[in-house]
Amino acid sequence: MQTLFRSALIAGAFLGLSAGASNAVTLLYTGNDFTSCTSYPDDICTTSHLTGTVDFGNQDIRNLNDGYGHPVQVSVDFSFSDGLGLTLTRQNTNNIDVPTYVDIQTDGNGNVTAWSIFLIDWYDSPQGPMFSGHAGVIESGYANGFARDRASCDTVAAGLPCPTDVHNASNNNSPGTWTIVADSQPGSVPEPGTWFLMIAGFGLTGATMRRQRYAKAGVARSAG
Repeated sequence: MQTLFRSALIAGAFLGLSAGASNAVTLLYTGNDFTSCTSYPDDICTTSHLTGTVDFGNQDIRNLNDGYGHPVQVSVDFSFSDGLGLTLTRQNTNNIDVPTYVDIQTDGNGNVTAWSIFLIDWYDSPQGPMFSGHAGVIESGYANGFARDRASCDTVAAGLPCPTDVHNASNNNSPGTWTIVADSQPGSVPEPGTWFLMIAGFGLTGATMRRQRYAKAGVARSAG
């Protein structure tokens, strides 16, 4: 019985390793075209929109909420662009003085039902706070029937990441869509590497049980 229990633990360890190694999901956000834009002709503005990827790593996103039906802040890697020259990632929005957050709410199946995203790259001018300002801002949100996408970029201060002119683009009441572009959440079809680890775990269990039977048979012959 003890040997069988140890074998089960070994198999379970293999299964746990395989599950943990492949539990990853990435979501793609595609916004609708901007309807209001400054500094750009309308024919350029109205063909541009927010796009973004949110990489949840090994987080289980099947039921994200704060317990009261609201989005919950998640620690993720992300990259969002406005199609007008501004791209914000976790790396260039990592400013402890200015809040940057990605709040997501999902149903029990991992479908995004509400979100609130605010990304800002803040420029701290060596000339003092009066000359400091935001390099770029990307916002996206949807809750209770209200939606908004907005992006702005200010190139007045030096060292800003926006390679284009100053612009401010937005659309209201037109929520974008979220799609899963990579998914191996629990319940998904195992990947080849996962199958290999599962088979190896069961094989090790079987080998251990066979050795136990052979050992018992040897003891019985010696006693006879």
